[in-house]
Amino acid sequence: MDAAPEIKRENINRFLCENCGADMAFDAASGGLLCSYCGHNRAVTATGRVDEQSYLAFLARGASGLQPLAVNAMQARCDSCGAIVNFTPPETATECDFCGVRIVAQPKAADPLVAPHGVLPFRVPTKAAMENFRVWLGSLWFAPSKLKHLAAAEKLGSIYIPYWTYDAMTVSDYTGLRGEYYTDWETYTENGQTKTRPVQKVRWYPASGTVSRHFDDVSVPATASLPRTYLERLEPWDFAELQPYEPAFLSG
Repeated sequence: MDAAPEIKRENINRFLCENCGADMAFDAASGGLLCSYCGHNRAVTATGRVDEQSYLAFLARGASGLQPLAVNAMQARCDSCGAIVNFTPPETATECDFCGVRIVAQPKAADPLVAPHGVLPFRVPTKAAMENFRVWLGSLWFAPSKLKHLAAAEKLGSIYIPYWTYDAMTVSDYTGLRGEYYTDWETYTENGQTKTRPVQKVRWYPASGTVSRHFDDVSVPATASLPRTYLERLEPWDFAELQPYEPAFLSG
């Protein structure tokens, strides 16, 4: 059996089927590239490892040490929500990935696009995503007509969201007062009778010390196009499933 042809990176947006020559797209169900015309499937081989990088070394290398995401990349700003949509010719930007409106801004050459060090490939196939969307839509009392239009036309799209992750070792010195509860008794008069009752009080002591803690894979969104409250619903991410960046994961 012949080995699968090497994926070429000259044009990272096109992966041609060796059977029929059509464009192949990433298939979440199989985790590989799938041709929608002849059904041919090809595995995606991500080489290398997703290693954590030294922040100081990263700063020292500067932009020259960054892997570019694409050559000849273009970008357009959405007039409706302000999001920046990136694309690579011959692809054209027609709709905003975030709000769905048609982009009318004139495309311009993009700022240097940085390729991610790792990618969490999609795991939910398009059909399953559409079915989940319809179920959710059916649970709403009043759904906007645009949402129903998306469900009817099966226009759900998929986008990757950029993140930074950080590790940190923190050391904090503290000085203050520590309170401990204790019970005292007080005497009071009620209806001419003398009674006692327990009263909770606090006894304060000087306190000081040092606390150290290690934070691992603290995720920070690298996009301002989505509200933070929406992103929090998607977290936490399973960073154990990260794959080394391979353009084929973004195909389609």
